[in-house]
Amino acid sequence: MIIKRAVVICFAILIFSVTATRELKQQTDSFDRMIPRQRSVALLIRNIEPWLLLNLCVIAGIIVSALLVHLLTGLPIGSLWYGDIKTIKSDEVVFTMGRYLLTMIFFLNLWFILFAAAATLLGQFTKSPIVITFVLATTFFARQLGLLHLIAQPLRIKLPFNYTDFYAMIYRNGDYGAMNNGDLIAVFGAWSLICIALTAILNHLQRRHYIALLRH
Repeated sequence: MIIKRAVVICFAILIFSVTATRELKQQTDSFDRMIPRQRSVALLIRNIEPWLLLNLCVIAGIIVSALLVHLLTGLPIGSLWYGDIKTIKSDEVVFTMGRYLLTMIFFLNLWFILFAAAATLLGQFTKSPIVITFVLATTFFARQLGLLHLIAQPLRIKLPFNYTDFYAMIYRNGDYGAMNNGDLIAVFGAWSLICIALTAILNHLQRRHYIALLRH
């Protein structure tokens, strides 16, 4: 499961990195700054397509896996909704495979949205998808690389790369015991909005610069 999730994350990083640098590589960014619309909005809208593609791939993978299990083992597909008793925050709850998969998709989408916003921001500084891929991958795998030990705990919980152990997050193990989905949405939403705001500011400044050059 860990390998599969890492593959999905790396695939997402590559897609958003290429999307963020496509205009610069095709040299259409200068023209886009001149037309009467907000370029930052257009960039974010263009990220909807890869976001939908990623979700379709994840959902399709789950469906195909369920069908294969059904065909190879004879287990009914409905068994996804039969669960085991799990202890979460000292409470025993029925946790089904279906709930597990839906929660996993939720966690993945938090990262997909942040990747889209962060890649769009980084795309203002470089046209190299390799550079953006390196930065995003380092951010996501910072916990596995041991980089979080350099950051104090009060600050660490406010950073998205503290939330990459999906299994522990689902069952509220270890450091994630006091966490809830609202906290996750707040952390990822705040950082996504920061990236979007910085992208909008940079685009506004660059747009004014281009217009000033044309007038002279």
